[in-house]
Amino acid sequence: GYFGKVAPFDVSLGVLVALGFIVMATWTENYGDAHQSVSGGFSNAWKVIVADRKVLLVGAIQSAFEGAMYTFVFLWTPALQSAADAGGHGEIPHGMIFSTFMVAVMIGSSLFTFLLKWQPIESFLRYVFAISVVIFASAVLSSNLYVSYGAFVAFECLCGVYFPAMGT
Repeated sequence: GYFGKVAPFDVSLGVLVALGFIVMATWTENYGDAHQSVSGGFSNAWKVIVADRKVLLVGAIQSAFEGAMYTFVFLWTPALQSAADAGGHGEIPHGMIFSTFMVAVMIGSSLFTFLLKWQPIESFLRYVFAISVVIFASAVLSSNLYVSYGAFVAFECLCGVYFPAMGT
């Protein structure tokens, strides 16, 4: 086509601008505590982190998992294309791959609902984090397109479990 692979992103820019105007026209601002300075807010947050080790650990775990996830967001395309080139597979079907990633996230969200009936969130999230490490290790250590793709789909499924767990 005329716009190539980036056509959906070009269209999304128009949607983003239109929705930005709708939000500006219809939403009111949430100013939080208007009597507290920014430095006072940071100071209070730091005191909470220092006072409660659990808050520090949740923040560290969340940062590590989401850091890995955002790294994945930027690197899945070159990683899979490199594996495809090494295996002589040609160009990867970006749209189809992205679609399967989104389905995997939805499956993970459904899995979260199922897991929540069996055990508390803090119990099964440990396994989500551990399995994520193994999955990424397998993707890094393999140059096989199908192993890497399978690992990435599995990781997206775990992201589907992670997000509702962190929001609960």
